[in-house]
Amino acid sequence: MGRVERFREIRISRRKFRLSFLFFFLLVITGLCVVDYSVNSIMKNEYSVEFVSLEREGSSLYSLNIFDHKIYINTEYVEKDFRRIKSAINSILGLK
Repeated sequence: MGRVERFREIRISRRKFRLSFLFFFLLVITGLCVVDYSVNSIMKNEYSVEFVSLEREGSSLYSLNIFDHKIYINTEYVEKDFRRIKSAINSILGLK
């Protein structure tokens, strides 16, 4: 087997490996969606896929739900820092 055929075989095997990996993840994600849809329809009587969702709880509080495990995110500090950076940029540029 020459050098060209050997590298062609390597390229083909890499392509097959990448495609099989892609199909594996596609199969896993599809399975998660089917299971989540079934559980939501049985337990909550909601016909939707929500294994990851983001809900607004207050003016600066968000709830990130991953498989019904809630993570609360407070954006008050981010908004305050954003306003401070915006005012600093405006003062440097001479705007308002």
